[in-house]
Amino acid sequence: AAPEPVVARPVVASEDARGDAYILSGEIKSSRFGDLASYANVHDPVLIDCVGLKRIDFVSAGALLNVLTGVRSKGRQIVFHQPHHLAAELFGVVGLHAVASIVFAQR
Repeated sequence: AAPEPVVARPVVASEDARGDAYILSGEIKSSRFGDLASYANVHDPVLIDCVGLKRIDFVSAGALLNVLTGVRSKGRQIVFHQPHHLAAELFGVVGLHAVASIVFAQR
């Protein structure tokens, strides 16, 4: 049987991210990110740690855009921290770059 997908959750970020972050990790499929808006209400900037993100499907990326569009409309800054290049490309395809910044790992 395939491993159960890991869902996004707000927790204290890894040492690679700054401060508290909303963690996206593992393989995310069909997530609606129901807890992201409440996390964003108390954090500015809204830091989304993608260091442990392996995959995210198109449906989840679109749902992420929907949630973050509402967050951005409230004036919050949104930053994706260290997504791998394929996730970053998908974020671009769904239009997340219009509401968020993406910070890649320095090499």
